[in-house]
Amino acid sequence: TQYTPVQLQTAFQSFMDQQLDLSDIAQAPLSFTHPIAQDRMGTIDIQGHTELAVGKLEFSLSYIYETDAWKLMAIGVQLR
Repeated sequence: TQYTPVQLQTAFQSFMDQQLDLSDIAQAPLSFTHPIAQDRMGTIDIQGHTELAVGKLEFSLSYIYETDAWKLMAIGVQLR
């Protein structure tokens, strides 16, 4: 609820402009570049990559524990 559909569209516009098909990410094996661990601020940062038909997708995700659930608070993706 923190981000509107327009904000998400803006963030991912470059992927949309290229009309990239990223649907194979659901079955793609992930490789993590760092051990997953909670930091002293209480967040979990997950970094890694996966190979897709369109190239190597690198990702960075940050989660925070809030109201009895882990919630995604930041996402970064780059296609190489």
